[in-house]
Amino acid sequence: MAYSIEDLMNEIKKNLCETREIKTTLEKTLTLMEDVMKQFSDVKLKCKELEEKNDRLTEEVKILNMQLRRNNFIIYNVPKTESESVVDRVKEVCAEAEVIVTDQDINNCFRIGRGGEPCPILVSLNSNLLKRKIFNRKELFQQKHYRLGHDRTKEEREEGRRIYACMNKMKELDDRAVYSKKVFRSGVTTIV
Repeated sequence: MAYSIEDLMNEIKKNLCETREIKTTLEKTLTLMEDVMKQFSDVKLKCKELEEKNDRLTEEVKILNMQLRRNNFIIYNVPKTESESVVDRVKEVCAEAEVIVTDQDINNCFRIGRGGEPCPILVSLNSNLLKRKIFNRKELFQQKHYRLGHDRTKEEREEGRRIYACMNKMKELDDRAVYSKKVFRSGVTTIV
């Protein structure tokens, strides 16, 4: 079967039409892909900005949380009494250590924990000066078998446990190793 020139020309025109349609479709697809890539780039930039903002806000929340806890402390080993007023109990314990605390000095206080006897008492004071005064009398509290602690975040408590475990391992490796307490200042733990 032989093709005539006219049949070949018609076939070429048909293929040329299909090629133009494919070219148009490809151009539309490329334009659409460029738009998508631009949008992707914009979204990626926005995502990076949001991550930076999230990091800043997370840091601000940490700082605010530290400031809120700045005047707080915990008293351990305070026995529960019948129909106790926690505020009165805190004032009694502080008086035993020769620190005068009034109702106006206490912002809030309550027992924390889940029924372990005796539950510790979280005390929130209105003044950091009074808290420092109380901690300066820490030895007197210890003589009365009370223990004082700073109000720490969960992350700070976990970090303290890791440091304590590390120090114990160091002591096991070298029994001459000497270490003392952890010091928390402005969110950074240092060893003294």
